[in-house]
Amino acid sequence: MEIRILGAHNSESANTRLVSLLVDQVLAIDAGSITSSLHFAQQRELKAVFLTHHHFDHVRDLPILGLNLYAQRTVEVYALQSALNIVSSCLLTDKMSLSHKPL
Repeated sequence: MEIRILGAHNSESANTRLVSLLVDQVLAIDAGSITSSLHFAQQRELKAVFLTHHHFDHVRDLPILGLNLYAQRTVEVYALQSALNIVSSCLLTDKMSLSHKPL
């Protein structure tokens, strides 16, 4: 098993990234820095994201990951129902419109 730390901070700067771990190139634990740490090809390898909880520094990159993978593939997201409810109603809502151009 290979575990790569993509970010481990609660703030972001040129030298720090929000919380994310990558396991065997296919599972992300938390989504704080997936898109800021992985190239597009690496993002397309992801099969699932496991969210430990709903805090912004752990979920921030979910919408961008969805935009980057739009019309190419889906990624399963796993979390406690309470966290999924908050992420769905606050971050992944139909009130936000994203324009995109597939890669």
